[in-house]
Amino acid sequence: MKTAIILLALVSFSCAFVVYKKEEKPLLGGILCDICQNLVKGAETEGADAGEAWLKGQIDDLCDGMNAGFLDTICKSVLDGIVVDLDQYIKQDLPPLECCEKVDCCS
Repeated sequence: MKTAIILLALVSFSCAFVVYKKEEKPLLGGILCDICQNLVKGAETEGADAGEAWLKGQIDDLCDGMNAGFLDTICKSVLDGIVVDLDQYIKQDLPPLECCEKVDCCS
């Protein structure tokens, strides 16, 4: 009986310390990261004229150009939600990948 209790305790103890590492997958297969970085690069090229309004216009054009029905809506919804923060990071002259990581478009 003691052996069974000790064995059960050891199994319970070892199971308690099993740690599962969450595997991070790129959002939408990395497409969202690429789109975000292209937006940042375009904003850098535009210079002072690029701001929230410019980003919003680019997002609308890009998402409308997908011609994929509900994906257009998802595209706009996701990207419109990051415009303000993305604009701030662009104005801080952060590299495109870092900007997009900060708004959770890239991992």
